[in-house]
Amino acid sequence: MNDLPIQFRHIMRHKKIILTAIILGLAAIFMLAIDRPAVSKRSQVNFVNSAAENAIQPVKSEPVPVVTSLPLSEMISTPRVFCHYSFLTETSTPLAERSLSIPILMYHHIDKATPTTTLPGLFHGPDIFEAQLVTLRDNCYQSIFISEAAKMISTGENIPDKPLALTFDDGYDDIYANAFPLLKKYQMKGTLYIIVNALDTPGYLTKDQVREMANSGYIEIASHTLNHANLKQSSYAKAYFEIVESKKALEKIIGRSVEDFAYPYGFFTQRDEQICQLAGYMTCASTYPGEVQTWDRRYSLYRLRPGSRIDQSLLNWLEFGGSKR
Repeated sequence: MNDLPIQFRHIMRHKKIILTAIILGLAAIFMLAIDRPAVSKRSQVNFVNSAAENAIQPVKSEPVPVVTSLPLSEMISTPRVFCHYSFLTETSTPLAERSLSIPILMYHHIDKATPTTTLPGLFHGPDIFEAQLVTLRDNCYQSIFISEAAKMISTGENIPDKPLALTFDDGYDDIYANAFPLLKKYQMKGTLYIIVNALDTPGYLTKDQVREMANSGYIEIASHTLNHANLKQSSYAKAYFEIVESKKALEKIIGRSVEDFAYPYGFFTQRDEQICQLAGYMTCASTYPGEVQTWDRRYSLYRLRPGSRIDQSLLNWLEFGGSKR
């Protein structure tokens, strides 16, 4: 009986220790909850159909800085990540309602701009372009031709997990000198929109180069009109001639069907979409920004300008559907 007060004091002391520990634990959890940053919601993509988006290209250099965790030499020498491509099949959705997330990247020159260049936004240095290909390859993006994109939407078959298309407008000679070797090196595909009457002129591809690339399996040849005409300001007869005859001329050069078209300057009307359909094209590409392609908009596909983004900067940008400028 004499020991009871001592035992009682021990019990009370232990209870105080336990209670103190509980209070401190709750306080720590509360502080962690306060310090934890809030998860931001993914921003809604809004498409702005403005004259600036339709302009030929911005005249200022791409403002986005190059962001990479490794020098290009180390990125290239880093062992490739093993990608498992599981091709999806979906044919139950009605054709008019089908859509696919396919970023279509838009390029012009794969070359370094000079101090006298008036449109530096049209230029991507070969080192930047190569770093972009490495980033895409190592993160399991699979390049496809634009014609393949149309077939994937229409049939719902053979759709890779992360499809992506690379497109090159106008047909400059640096595509053969700089882009074509890199596409072969990394086994990636590209669609080349050609101004037919610019072929065999200074600064542009030759017909022999076009044939060689078309037969390589890495380049798909597509039309960009005969003379880079502004279709929106053209009569019906002129627009029809530029769209239809350029297809025929390219098919004669490469000896195979030409199925895709891109509007010069991004300017087009519903009339031009109808002419493209009558001419037998499967798709037409605009310059409107976006990545979700639909069957109803196959004659005005969205495209994205990658600028100088590489590594995580490029991946984050693609995840959020590209910038609006």
